[in-house]
Parts: sequence; C-alpha cells; structure tokens
Amino acid sequence: MKAGLTKRTVGWVIAGLALAALVGISLMLLAGGHKAVQAAFGQSDDKSTPRNFESPGVAPTVRVKTIRPSREHLKRTTTHTAHVEPYEKADLFAKVAGYLRKVHVDIGDRVKKDQVLAELWVPEMEQECVQKQALVERVKADLGQAEAAQKVAEAMVIAAKAKGQEVSSLVAKYEADVTYHQGEHRRHLQLVKERAEQKDVVDRELNQLRAAEAALIASKATVMTTEANLKVEQAKLVQAQADVTSAKARLEVAQADLEHTVILLGYGKITAPYDGVITQRLVHPGAFIQSAATSKTDHLFTIARVDRMRIVTEIPETESAWIKIGQPAALQVDAARGQRLAGKVARLADALDKRSRTMLVEVDLDAPTQLLRPGMYGSVTITLADYPDALLLPTSALLAGSSQPALMVVKDSKAHRQEVDLGYNDGVRIQINRGLDGDEQIITDGKNTVQEGQPVEIAK
Repeated sequence: MKAGLTKRTVGWVIAGLALAALVGISLMLLAGGHKAVQAAFGQSDDKSTPRNFESPGVAPTVRVKTIRPSREHLKRTTTHTAHVEPYEKADLFAKVAGYLRKVHVDIGDRVKKDQVLAELWVPEMEQECVQKQALVERVKADLGQAEAAQKVAEAMVIAAKAKGQEVSSLVAKYEADVTYHQGEHRRHLQLVKERAEQKDVVDRELNQLRAAEAALIASKATVMTTEANLKVEQAKLVQAQADVTSAKARLEVAQADLEHTVILLGYGKITAPYDGVITQRLVHPGAFIQSAATSKTDHLFTIARVDRMRIVTEIPETESAWIKIGQPAALQVDAARGQRLAGKVARLADALDKRSRTMLVEVDLDAPTQLLRPGMYGSVTITLADYPDALLLPTSALLAGSSQPALMVVKDSKAHRQEVDLGYNDGVRIQINRGLDGDEQIITDGKNTVQEGQPVEIAK
C-alpha cells in the first residue's frame, strides 16, 4: 500500500514539473516574439535607447512629396501715377522797398544765372550811398595826415638820437682834456717846487684845468637835455602812431558802412539764382514794391529750373519696403507722345505720410528731354527685382520654426536638413541665393515631421 502510494506521488510530481517547464518555455517564446515585433517597428521597452534611423533595416520608411527648384527670370515691377516737377523752383522777392523802374523779362523767357530780371529805384538809399562815399574819402585824408605826422615824428626821433650821440662824443673829449690838464698841472707844480719853473706857469695850467672841467660839466648837462628831448620826440611818435591806427579803424568802419549800403542798393536788382524759365510775373513798372524783410508781400517772379526734372510718385505702404535708391524706373506721359523715358530712383522720403500711408519717391531721368514740362501727369514703373537666372521655390517649402532658413532635401533616399540663404521673397515664391544647386528634391509634404537621416519614399 505504501509502495503504490509512493510511486503515484512521484508520478504526479514529475508531471507537475514537466507542466511548469512547458509553461515557462511558452512564456519565454511569447516574450521573445514581442521584442522581435518591437524591434521590427523601431520600438523598445528601454526608454533610454534613442531611435537610430541610420541603422539599415530598422527605421520605418516614410512616404513624402517633393519638388525641384525652378530657374526663372524673376522680375517684379510696380506702377503708379506720377507727375513732373522742376528740379528747382523759387519765388523771387525784393529785399528793399522801392519803385519798380524796369522789368527785363516776361513769362516763358529763358534766363541765365545772375541775369538781371528787374530793377528798383531807391532814391534815399542812392543819396545815402553818396554821403557815405564822401565820408570814406574824408577819413582817407585824415589817415594821410596822420601817416605824414608819424613820418615827421620818426624823423625827429632820429635827429634826437643823432644829437645825443654827438653830445656823448663831446663828453668823452672834455673828459680827455680834463685828464690832460690835471697831469700838466701836477707836472708844473712839481717843477715850481723844485724851483725849475715860475709860479705863473702853474697858475696858467690851473686855469686851463678849470676851463676843461667846466666844459665837461656843460657837455654832461647837454647830454641830459638831449636825452629828455629824445623822450619827448619818442612820445610824439607814439602819439602819431596811435593817430594812424585810429584813422585806419575809422576808415574800416566807414568803408564797411558804405559797403553795407552798396549791398542794400544792389538788392534793387532782382537777379536769377540759376538758369531757368520764368513761369510767373506778378509786377509791372511803376509799382511800389515792399521789402519782404519787413512786411508780408507777394513775390515778383517765379523761376523754375527745367534742364532736369523731378518725377514724383507715391508708393503705397505694402510696397514701400522694396523701394531702393538706384532701382530702374520708366516714365510714360501721354502728353510726351507716349514715349517711355528711362530713369532711376534718386530720392525717397523713407517715411510714410500718416494720412495717405504712402511714401514719397522721386525719379531722375537718365537723359534730359524737351518733351516734359512741369505739371505733366503720367505713370512711372519701378523695377523692384530683376534676376535673370533666379533659383526659386515656394515659400511653403521652408521649415517652420527654424532660426536659420532651412529645407528638408532627399539624398540617397533619406531626409537631410539643408540650410540656405534667401533672396527676394514676394510671399508666394522665394529666391535661394546659396545652399542649393538646383537639382535637389525638396520635401514639401511631411517636411516638419520627418527626421534627419530617416528613410523616405517619394510619392509619385
């Protein structure tokens, strides 16, 4: 009984172990199949393992749509109404008041720079000019007298110096005489003591010594007098020089005053500031003309410079950013027989008018023409962009949210990011300046989801 029970128990144990082994093997096979499926679809239970699209046979292939860049002559122009204005225009006024004496021109006359257009008569100013001219002549005479007095003073100073030199030489002579007579007096005095000579000879030598000493004293006094006279003459010379300086200053003031009056009198002649044509004349001879400097008055003439013209147009805000100085432009005016006149953008306001939201632009023509007149209206066409061999793509081909402009291109059946330099962009197409050769396939559909290096299949 115990032996049979033992055999049965052993059998059940063996059967249980076999069943457990079979279940474990089944679970292992199921786990291995799940990992194989994950590997086939690029998935992993290990979250730290990145997707590797470069490993062959692992990354999934994505279907995308592509386009190729096109090479075209990119040219964009804008056309707006324009009008013709003179290159320069000025209203001419009178600076001084007076009577209109002569009018030398009329409307339509062609004039040259500095040509006299009209003359005013200002009698009180003419008389003032004569008076000031006489004052200038009088001051010139005063200056002449002062200069002559200066020359006399200079001569007197020279004479005083010569007199001083002469007296100084006499002092030296008298000093020598005193020394000589002093020696002679001592010699004769010694002879008298030795009883070799009479006393009257000593007295005679003493008298001669006294005379020489008196002459020396007188000559020294003359030197002092001469020096004093020299100082007086030098003072007179300084006064004469001051008189000359004063006369010169008064002459400069008188001449400046005269010149001021002459300039004002010159304003009585109305002259042309530049070569041009007289477009308005509002005065006639005999009329009294008020000074524009002291009162509000009408101008006398209007002059326009018409050897060159300003073509003025207004560009709307949407196109103002594309306007650049130097861009080609063409003017067409019906009154100019419909001719197209070539020019270039020369000036722009670089600011928009807050009321019209337009920017003022001026065009200069390449060559002068006689067909245009100020005030004519027409149209001007400005070339905003002109690239004969431009590489173009739709703006939708650019990657969104990229700090540097970039595209996704297909190389060797894989997606790769390519940075590019952009040129002209009109909102629909964009010019590629650098980064593409023109033969690339650019991903359009799916460009923002495909990854770098991911295999792609181009949809037909």
